[in-house]
Amino acid sequence: MFIIYIAMVFFQWLFSYQPDFMNLSPDIIFIFVFWANYYKNPVPAILFSFFAGLYADFYYITAFGSYTLSFILFSFVVNKIKNNIEIDSFIPRSINFIVSNYALIIFITILNFIVAGRFSLNYAVFIQPLLNIFFFEIFRYILNKLFKRREYARL
Repeated sequence: MFIIYIAMVFFQWLFSYQPDFMNLSPDIIFIFVFWANYYKNPVPAILFSFFAGLYADFYYITAFGSYTLSFILFSFVVNKIKNNIEIDSFIPRSINFIVSNYALIIFITILNFIVAGRFSLNYAVFIQPLLNIFFFEIFRYILNKLFKRREYARL
């Protein structure tokens, strides 16, 4: 998981300096947290979500701890329902990703409004999950190829 975390930090840094279109850039941190929660065991996924949330708290301008809390709660919810949701095919995975992304954005916005009194919701956050799904499919393919479980026959 440490390698995945370093990859997340590197790609977030890489995409943060790219020219963005209409103030849009992919949310690499959420993409990696979503992947870790659906494709890894619960304990490493929650630990990864904690450290990813800590990194996001330092990276984004929000109340400190809001992303950490949001990602940990997101991990608990995902680990409760991930056995009941199909993520093998593209359509259910995309719908689940987009709904999860919108829910997390709305939760963080409400939490920041309660804690800091700032309501910072613009049009870009409504288009960003549609951009994120494209990058999620790319990263999912790469990460699943790198961390493919190999089944060995027992003798």
